[in-house]
Amino acid sequence: MNLKTTHLLLLLSLGVGVPKTLAKESESIKEPNLNEANHKLVHLDQKVVGSIIELKKMLPDYNWSATFKNMCHDAENGGNVGLHEQVTHVIDECLLSIENQDNESLISIKNNLQIYKEILQSGDAFVQFADIASGQAQIKSLLKKLCVTRCGGLSCCPIKRGPKGATGATGATGATGPSGGPTGVTGATGATGVTGATGITGVTGITGATGATGPSGGPTGVTGATGATGVTGATGITGVTGITGSTGATGTSGGVMAFADFFATMPPDNAATVAVGAAVQFPRDGATNFSSVTRTGPTTFNLANVGAYLVIWQVSVNEPGQLGIAFNGTLVADTVVGRATGTTQIVGSQIITTSAPNTVLSIMNPPGNSTALTITPLAGGASAVAASLSIIQLA
Repeated sequence: MNLKTTHLLLLLSLGVGVPKTLAKESESIKEPNLNEANHKLVHLDQKVVGSIIELKKMLPDYNWSATFKNMCHDAENGGNVGLHEQVTHVIDECLLSIENQDNESLISIKNNLQIYKEILQSGDAFVQFADIASGQAQIKSLLKKLCVTRCGGLSCCPIKRGPKGATGATGATGATGPSGGPTGVTGATGATGVTGATGITGVTGITGATGATGPSGGPTGVTGATGATGVTGATGITGVTGITGSTGATGTSGGVMAFADFFATMPPDNAATVAVGAAVQFPRDGATNFSSVTRTGPTTFNLANVGAYLVIWQVSVNEPGQLGIAFNGTLVADTVVGRATGTTQIVGSQIITTSAPNTVLSIMNPPGNSTALTITPLAGGASAVAASLSIIQLA
């Protein structure tokens, strides 16, 4: 087989257009243009071949085109070249099939196909034939890979095999075997059998429920007349005086049960600002009945008994701000008082109840505020001013 014939078979198998004069007579075959083949054949690298085969396995129900199926079949049989137009079509079809997929394996395949598509578009995937002599050997190798899965290498591969033998004659159809004999006559109906013996008497059924009670007797008779009052009996003997009962427990005293007063003088107390979420200091002790209201620190005071307490406080501050009662470091929301502008004091008065013994009380700059509070020294004159806190147990 000469080089002209090899090029002609290559162009025919790859779908390259061939003039009618070339198809009629081999004597009129022109020298093929290898540059045309360079712009028709492309090489598929190992990653792309593996991605196409794997995608067919992962998406078996996808409506693949015949071009995809043929190229996948070639790839499974060792093929790694194809027409540029067909390879471009298959790569685009593969990318479309996984466009909206988020499977990790499909993402890896998508990356391989996109990289190869860029190589296709740049022209780096085209098969190059350096010269006529080396081109002939390369064409034979490529033809073998392209055509072996389509025609077995008989008619289009450069290495010819022997001619295909003639198809043998079809054998004669065998005669149909005889069918079975005719259907037999239906037999006569048999005689009626003897009546069976009477069965055993069944078990007696369960007794029925008791019927409803019948109506009562006649109407109630008329009430008789009241009898005359009897004679008053003699007065009985006076009974023995009973034993005196034990004295009951002493009741709760009315009014104030306990009280204590605490205060600060500025200066020198509260020299630092009161931060947001921190408490005002009342480090000095005022009047007290030495009861259940006691100090635990400059800002904290223990309420030993469960009960109701009247809490009154007043503090002079420089800034607009707020103060409220806190139990065990947590602000009691409905006790917050404040001022928006001006230089007046922040004054609060609230009756509160405790639910557990030894509840710790403080007067707090509420969390969430933006401003630390400056406790005003010498407010309104030259004398130190007091901030006070009074706690009175009512019940």
